[in-house]
Amino acid sequence: MLPGRPGTPGFRTHVESFASNPFAKGVRQLLQVPGAPPGRCLEPAFVDDVRWLGEQNLCFDLCMRPGEIADGAALARACPATRFVLDHCGNVHMMPADETRWRRDLAAIGALPNVWCKVSGLTVLDGPIATAAAHLAPLVDHALDCFGAERVLFAGNWPVCRLQGGLARWVETLRTIVARRAQDEQRRLFHDNAVAFYGLPAQAATTTAEEER
Repeated sequence: MLPGRPGTPGFRTHVESFASNPFAKGVRQLLQVPGAPPGRCLEPAFVDDVRWLGEQNLCFDLCMRPGEIADGAALARACPATRFVLDHCGNVHMMPADETRWRRDLAAIGALPNVWCKVSGLTVLDGPIATAAAHLAPLVDHALDCFGAERVLFAGNWPVCRLQGGLARWVETLRTIVARRAQDEQRRLFHDNAVAFYGLPAQAATTTAEEER
């Protein structure tokens, strides 16, 4: 993803400078940092630039505080031709102990057809994988249920995942959580949805079953 600041001078010129790069698929601005005040993504100039991204066939990552997921939904509704990815299940690791608002807002944004969800950014506890999976399963299951099998993407969150238990442990934990789901749903989560969403080369979608095992 390209770094960028929609709604600021020079944003479109910056994005256009990557137009010939086949690996540039979209833009992300971190909206959960102190320098990004609440409501930033709903400022008119911001909305106009994100709408323009859709016209360029580029997506926008929503990396925002969990209390502002509703703002992300409002942005997605204002830009129906732009595809969005909600990072880290709405930064669920940042939410307060009461999950009520996160669950409600995730369901609302998950109902929008132009929003996908990256399943990532979850802290994996020390101890047995089964214990970590049991702890995180209610959060992951809610995200998968809100977005459906066709609009969820596995993400490793590298290198931040090194502070959250490590990549291998995260993969193993997530596989344990989704083990009871259909094989087709698991393949979509870990592979097919990302290939389709980012328009990756056809050969990326033809990984053999032996390689996956």
